[in-house]
Amino acid sequence: MQTAILLLTQLVGQQKLPVPQGSYAPRGIAIPEPSSIPIFTGPLHDASAVLLHTDRLYRLLRTYSLLTPLGDDVQDENRRITVLELANNSIECSALMPWLETTGWMMEEDSESGWEEWLIAFKDATMPFEWAMKELRSLYRLPFTQLSSTAAC
Repeated sequence: MQTAILLLTQLVGQQKLPVPQGSYAPRGIAIPEPSSIPIFTGPLHDASAVLLHTDRLYRLLRTYSLLTPLGDDVQDENRRITVLELANNSIECSALMPWLETTGWMMEEDSESGWEEWLIAFKDATMPFEWAMKELRSLYRLPFTQLSSTAAC
């Protein structure tokens, strides 16, 4: 019984991790230093570069618990904006600047978009067309012939 209590105490202690070193807290939310944020410089339509960037960005957001809802509407909204700012600031690809101005920054202000919506829009803008078709097929479980016939309509 004492072993179970000790293990449970350790588990609870692990869930309350301190803020990682090298962070600051605008809006009261601990975020990484700019040098820790992964930067996407391109190239566009390179699936491995896009997926690597989104994976690194996702891991960073998870490390700082920025994707975990807090239950307080004001804090959740501040966290949503912070996540989108970090995601938008991670883009330094000149070919994506028009997308960033028309889509990325508008998502920060629309009060509805979050990480998932940003990720979908980013992949839509950067991934090769073949990848999007493959994702659609796997998502909807349609054979390619059905997908191509519905796309022509």
